[in-house]
Amino acid sequence: MPPAHPFDPNKALWLAVLAEGDIHVVREIFRYIWREGRDCSSPECFAALCERIGLPDALQRIEDEDIRTRLRDNNERAVSIGVFGVPTFVVNEQIFWG
Repeated sequence: MPPAHPFDPNKALWLAVLAEGDIHVVREIFRYIWREGRDCSSPECFAALCERIGLPDALQRIEDEDIRTRLRDNNERAVSIGVFGVPTFVVNEQIFWG
């Protein structure tokens, strides 16, 4: 578990968007937060995660309005199909939560 819950997931979400939802990157983000209990809101921990996934410049790149717009679009799409929590996955048009 992360050190605090609920926590601000925005940096991790922007990072996943930056990585184009690459399953390997998303898996590492989940491992980092949920298995290792790391705090992505900490600048040091976030920088370490970015290094781990091979995007050391991510801290600057997640500031791009394009990344934030894509996350907002993803959120709107999720709400429109009935997503109500995280983590949620859609496989073959079926929603899996938890």
